[in-house]
Amino acid sequence: MALEIEITKLTAAVEKQNTLLEKLLTAGAKNTAAAATASADKAEAAAPAAEDKPKTTKAKTEKPAAETKAETKAEAPEITVETLDAKFRPWLAEFEKGHPERVARQAKFKEILGKLGAEKMSAIEDASKLAKLDNWFETKAKTWDEGHGVGRFAADPEEGGDEGGDDDL
Repeated sequence: MALEIEITKLTAAVEKQNTLLEKLLTAGAKNTAAAATASADKAEAAAPAAEDKPKTTKAKTEKPAAETKAETKAEAPEITVETLDAKFRPWLAEFEKGHPERVARQAKFKEILGKLGAEKMSAIEDASKLAKLDNWFETKAKTWDEGHGVGRFAADPEEGGDEGGDDDL
């Protein structure tokens, strides 16, 4: 009985939140339309004034943005064979030798290297190929799911045999 009361309260709260959200969205749409109209009016009025301003202000505003982009690129770690090796070795060695998952991961890794035109990761010299390999590892290898679990390429081996089975009963 208490559960039904809590569900009713929760349903009422969700409906109230949806109503408030709809009001907020419609008010935002109206404000956006009004702002666009006001912006167009201001742009027409400011057009003659903009011609009087020196052009150096535009260059000053663009320069920090360019510097920010350069800083962002400098902060991004460079992808090297060594950094990828540090990622792939633990991933490939996560399971003991002969385990189907380890064999499947090694096969998939060789397949990806083949698509990049290399037999070994150390043979890759092109930074864009290293970036593609890193992207594959971060996006696909960690999220792969064929029904064996996320990040798994093969099923676990069957546990000790059930000799006889259910047919003997």
